[in-house]
Amino acid sequence: TQAMHGFLAAGGYRGTLADYLKARAALALALGAGLWLLNPLGWVNLAIGALLVIAGSYVVGLRAIRKRARIMEAEFPAALDIMVRGIRTGMPLIDSMRVVATEAHPVLAREFQVLIDELALGVRFTDAMHRMVPRVPIPDIEFFAVVMGLQADAGGAVADTLDAAAETIRSRRE
Repeated sequence: TQAMHGFLAAGGYRGTLADYLKARAALALALGAGLWLLNPLGWVNLAIGALLVIAGSYVVGLRAIRKRARIMEAEFPAALDIMVRGIRTGMPLIDSMRVVATEAHPVLAREFQVLIDELALGVRFTDAMHRMVPRVPIPDIEFFAVVMGLQADAGGAVADTLDAAAETIRSRRE
């Protein structure tokens, strides 16, 4: 079930696993019943319907993950730049993240809003950063989480650290 949660989170699904499975079961039953009307093979139609729903859900999920990954890869360095500019003007890191949550592309903004909400609920900064990794299907977020975790432990100039992280991410793409 952990792998399924990760798959759904990476695809941007925000509901519960139980709701997802119930909806897919209902769809499989409806498809199986429809196939039964076309060709009365009995339970075979329900099995075919279930297999079609499973395969279709997997393909749709993979497409959603790839689409989100492309958007996030394109937008993430700009989000880091927004945070760097905010911090250099004297804004706290969390407020800079709030700006990203309101100004960035909606796909990336939503993930930063979840991060901010977790911090508001009292989740430790490093834990909230590491919880973001499975929801965002790009390696840059994992790098960002590690860098920010080290920054939180060691201290220092956050703006310089984020700026260096943005440059590293950009240079890896070239």
